Amino acid sequence: MPLDIGSKLQERYEIVRFIKSGGMGSVCEARDLSLANSPCAIKEILENAVTRDDAQYIRSTFEKEMRALVALDHPCIPKVRDYFVDGDKRYIVMDYLGGNTLEKEIRQHQDTTSRGIPAGKAVTDILALLDIVIYLHGRSPALVHRDLKPANII
Repeated sequence: MPLDIGSKLQERYEIVRFIKSGGMGSVCEARDLSLANSPCAIKEILENAVTRDDAQYIRSTFEKEMRALVALDHPCIPKVRDYFVDGDKRYIVMDYLGGNTLEKEIRQHQDTTSRGIPAGKAVTDILALLDIVIYLHGRSPALVHRDLKPANII
């Protein structure tokens, strides 16, 4: 892992644990030492994990995309607190959301009931997700989530 538990970024964010790692980088839980040790999530984007063309795209659009994300204000979207570049890595600091991913919830219900998520809960979850998508697409310019899947929904 690129970051060690207990290490600090920007002398402000102390890494607590790793949440998820993938081809583009990793996400970890941290404590924001400047905000009363409040929990936050830090996404580390590794430039060397992508092709040269993708790396150039990430470099050229990172600041623009972060400005758009910081402006988001929806109760179901974690707020972006900070973003910064350190060498060939880019970091996004967001409010931390605890809980299971939709993927894990589906698996748990299949394991225990073999019927999946109860219909009422599924409808509630889908309506909340649709509200978020409508909010994002109603922005000017519209924002499109490029990796919407159960593993990325908490």
